[in-house]
Amino acid sequence: MADNYLIWSNEHRRWWGPGECGYVTRLDKAGRYPRDRAFEIVTRAQDGRRLMPDMEPPEIAVREDDALATLQW
Repeated sequence: MADNYLIWSNEHRRWWGPGECGYVTRLDKAGRYPRDRAFEIVTRAQDGRRLMPDMEPPEIAVREDDALATLQW
């Protein structure tokens, strides 16, 4: 089974919503994306810019299991 990815927007400080629409604050409401699509999205968000080491990337793909594992209930 393939891993699902979530996308964190550093610009909006929120998760991407389902279907690449909008942003949400709650992890359980975030969109889930296949790895290939998530990486396409974050690469496209760089808009061809080459990031310098001190630059924050506009979007980050995060493996769903990893995001959930970091939560403290």
